Amino acid sequence: MLWPFRLDPADTAATRVIWYNVHLDNADAAGESAHLIAQNADIVALAEIQLRDPGWQALRQHYPHGCAHADDSPFALAVFARAPLAACDILFPGEYPAIRAVLGDGRVLYAAHPPPPINADLARARITYLHELAVRLATEDRVLLVGDLNSSPYSPHYRVLLRDGGLRATTRNLLPTWLPLGLNLDHALIRHGGAHTTALPWHTSDHRPLQTDWSTHDHPL
Repeated sequence: MLWPFRLDPADTAATRVIWYNVHLDNADAAGESAHLIAQNADIVALAEIQLRDPGWQALRQHYPHGCAHADDSPFALAVFARAPLAACDILFPGEYPAIRAVLGDGRVLYAAHPPPPINADLARARITYLHELAVRLATEDRVLLVGDLNSSPYSPHYRVLLRDGGLRATTRNLLPTWLPLGLNLDHALIRHGGAHTTALPWHTSDHRPLQTDWSTHDHPL
């Protein structure tokens, strides 16, 4: 439960990234926007966001760059940034979206949200998604993957993702990110470089945000 035993220290010069599954039917988009803006992140990556809701307008104005996969389903996905990105593309590992965003210094951010394994078809789709994602990540240099992976750290498919993608976790296994069961389904995984991740307070969603300070260099451990 305490693995990984050592985590990267905070870096005040790091790029701050927030990952948050905001929930498809979020009842307080305006309040969520205000909370996110107050964190002063450089980039926000959001799952299940319904951008037609005017409550997200302030957030979108604060983060004018990036890209989004708009969908009236839990698989809406967005990466928004305060500064221009070198690239921002929608990918489809299997049949579900992911986002690959390239920062100006060449670092690569992936945002991911595979389907939950609530039936046999979706379970197979999740495995395919994570496998294809791992293949892509293994070809990258400095990369951060954030997402609601619908997999706890004890899932064998999560462990295969770490192994095949050459990734390491930046939070401990025991961190609860999803209610009502308190499971750790939201992750920030790093390949090369350093990242210090903390969980932000619960708000309106059934998930809680993760805040990752993403360094441009490796931290010696």
